This record gives sequence, C-alpha cells and structure tokens, in this order.
Amino acid sequence: MRERLNLTPEEIEEARRMTPSEKIERVCELTEAHRATVRANLKARYPQASEYELKMRFAVEMLGPELAKEAYGWENPPEGS
Repeated sequence: MRERLNLTPEEIEEARRMTPSEKIERVCELTEAHRATVRANLKARYPQASEYELKMRFAVEMLGPELAKEAYGWENPPEGS
C-alpha cells in the first residue's frame, strides 16, 4: 500500500497554483534526485564495484530483479560475493 504524503495546506495550495509544465519540471527534478540518491547508496554499499556492476545494480533497483534480468541478462550476485 502506498504511503500517504504529509503535506501542509500551504504545500497543497502551492501545488494547485503550479502550471502543468511546472508540475512536470518538479517531477523530473524529484525523479533525478531519487536516482542520484539510489546511485550514491549503491556506490557506498559496493565501493569495489565496477561502473558496469553499479549500472546493473541500479537497473535492478529501478526495474526490479525480474525485468532487469530480462532486459540486461544480469542478476545481483549473492551478498558477500
């Protein structure tokens, strides 16, 4: 189940005043911030990983293991490998 956002009335009103293009821009900014956080966390968790492995682990995080395996033919190795 999705978690509800705890927005203040002011934040809700600000979102209502935004134009569609401003909303799209904000979604893109938040998406990129999320992706950057995922990348940083993977790099911190797997400091010895190659750039390729980090990209594959990112794909698993974003797509899920089944779709990442289907799309890239790559599975996460077991922890500690």
